[in-house]
Order: sequence, then structure tokens, then C-alpha cells
Amino acid sequence: MTAASDDVVVVVGAGEGVGASVARRFAREGYAVGLVARNQERIGAMAAGLAEEYGVAAASRAADVTD
Repeated sequence: MTAASDDVVVVVGAGEGVGASVARRFAREGYAVGLVARNQERIGAMAAGLAEEYGVAAASRAADVTD
């Protein structure tokens, strides 16, 4: 799996566990990633780390999607 230059993936629940692993995998494959989770501090740091490590666009947004 390799991303085209304009492919974007949004991962809900990206703050930890499976969601964080999925986000890392897509970033490693070259996808731009949008991270959504309840803890903005955690996913903000993760987005910055993914952008630095893999050279992809990464954004974060805190949201609770349980409702």
C-alpha cells in the first residue's frame, strides 16, 4: 500500500492503541493523516511527530464522537 500525493486518511480514536497504530502505519506509507481523539495534547504531539518522522502532512482535532 503506497499513497498517491493527495491521499488523506482520517483516523478516529488516534490517541492510543489500535487507532494510534493505524495512524502510524498510514503515515509510514506516505498518507497525509488527520487524527481525531478526545485528548488534543496527545494527538497534537503525535501529529507533530508523524510529520517530522515520515515527512507527511498531519493535523489533529479534539472531538468526542460517542454521541
